[in-house]
Amino acid sequence: MRKRDLSLNKGFVVFGIVLACMVLVAGCSPGQQEEHQLSLEPTVPVNVEVQTDPETLKVGTPVQIMAKVTQGGEPVEDADKVLFELWREGQAEDQHQKMEGENRGQGIYAITYTFEEPGTYYVIPHTDARGMHTMPTATLTVNE
Repeated sequence: MRKRDLSLNKGFVVFGIVLACMVLVAGCSPGQQEEHQLSLEPTVPVNVEVQTDPETLKVGTPVQIMAKVTQGGEPVEDADKVLFELWREGQAEDQHQKMEGENRGQGIYAITYTFEEPGTYYVIPHTDARGMHTMPTATLTVNE
């Protein structure tokens, strides 16, 4: 080979390296990086509101105890679990009753319960939904 042929081959090699670097740099453009960034927006909390039907509770009358589950004002119809914990004021924890809520649609999960004694009762709907757990406590007054 002549000296001129070697310098021509080196030129092609250098050109190839420069071209490969340009392709790599173009592949890492800022527009493409934005597409792959994780969203770090705050999560909207799941809200649980306890409701009863009827509103006035009486001994011996069946009542619907409901947990209205929402997120961002919209009903949550896909909760993983709503477990109602219910007890009368003064009862030991081992006397608390626990019942699985039934999905009634439109974000409503409910149980049917009949109170046998008047008094103050507490209910906690332990709610697992969309990766969150919430457990508000509601106070219910049962009349004779």
